[in-house]
Amino acid sequence: MLAAPLLMVVLAGCGSTTQGTSDNGAGKSSAQSEQDWQLEFASCMRDEGIDYPDPDPDGSYSPNVTDEEAFNAASVRCEKQVGPPPPSDVKQLTIQEFDEQQLKLAICLRERGFDVADPERSGVGVITPEGATQADFDACES
Repeated sequence: MLAAPLLMVVLAGCGSTTQGTSDNGAGKSSAQSEQDWQLEFASCMRDEGIDYPDPDPDGSYSPNVTDEEAFNAASVRCEKQVGPPPPSDVKQLTIQEFDEQQLKLAICLRERGFDVADPERSGVGVITPEGATQADFDACES
């Protein structure tokens, strides 16, 4: 559960190997797994100057976001370069469901002592606060 301007990044946190076809707008079309897409996206984000690790084997990841505006801009550029994520077998949330989930996450993280603002735009997730661990996110999911 990360933050990013697009649902893709949040949903990319789930480790699936569903095959799909992507077209990145430049005519590049290729079948790739979610994990392959995540690795390519992470590499692009690093090329854009974002501290963005490769995903863990389970598909989870925690980028170190210090500049939300730069992170969001890099995410948009990388999705254009890499293409949209492949289809996932994870339940797709509506924007409203996603927004509600992210608001609950922000509230929970604040209750755990993190300085987290409510998501400002529809479809934009909570930025991972400095020092937050997967255990913090797991606790907020329950």
